Amino acid sequence: MFKRSIPLPRNLDYAAADAQYDDGVLTVKIPKMHLEQENYKKINVKKKGKKEPMQA
Repeated sequence: MFKRSIPLPRNLDYAAADAQYDDGVLTVKIPKMHLEQENYKKINVKKKGKKEPMQA
């Protein structure tokens, strides 16, 4: 029997996990949680006196 463990981040939606075994290849898909993605927002920061946005 073959066994392998891989640590995974906590912000994954394990209830929506999907696994497929085809021709000796195991494919596991675990999507990220939507709530975690909504907590982050990109904000453009402008330098005073310039009209061009800076990289933040």
